[in-house]
Amino acid sequence: MVQHSSARLCVVYQAAPGMGRSCSFHSCQKDEAERPERTLGINVVSPSFYSRFVHYAGVDEAFNREFLCTDSKNQTVSLLNAHLLPRLLPTKHNKTQADHSSDRTRGWGAAIRWNLLRKLRCPPPGKAYPDPVRELSNLLSRKDVQPQNFSSMDNFIMRRGDDEAVYKRAVTKLFIAQRFFYGLTPLVTGVDYIIRLCLSSCALTTILAVKQKDLSMTGGAQFVIGSCAIHLWALLKCG
Repeated sequence: MVQHSSARLCVVYQAAPGMGRSCSFHSCQKDEAERPERTLGINVVSPSFYSRFVHYAGVDEAFNREFLCTDSKNQTVSLLNAHLLPRLLPTKHNKTQADHSSDRTRGWGAAIRWNLLRKLRCPPPGKAYPDPVRELSNLLSRKDVQPQNFSSMDNFIMRRGDDEAVYKRAVTKLFIAQRFFYGLTPLVTGVDYIIRLCLSSCALTTILAVKQKDLSMTGGAQFVIGSCAIHLWALLKCG
């Protein structure tokens, strides 16, 4: 993203405390070599920025909601020379092209899981402190977190391909927790264990029934169905 920016930029990124060192990225705009390089600083104040970031449709929305349009007490990221941000972010035309390109390269199985993730996308958790611009925040929330296409982060992961399954599992789990379990991801893990336990119990019960009543055909079919259900559940989660 930095290399393809429309201006000579130096982006200095500081990770959240305890989560990495500061690093810098430079653009390569040869036609502006005579112009001085400008610096855009991105400082992640709180680790919660990362889990909140994936809720938004685009990078610009995330920075607007987490820095520009929120009270200082609720900011999870800070920007130096924020007016340079539009030079870094892709245009809407490029975003649309990325969406269509991703659609062509995904298989039907991956497409189903990606669309499930998109449908589950929801607003991030509420802010810790009362927000004086809460009405504006609520007005923008539906547009920011429920895009017609995939989010900027989704498209980045699709193009990159690395850790795609890990991203889908983690983000889908986060969205399910936020929608149905008050944001508590351990509850989602608990429900997963219960479902796997039930499926395993059904398969084990079928085995015992086969041994006791010699129901070779019917019991065998039920055992196969139970075993397939366990593997299908695991496949659905693996993405």
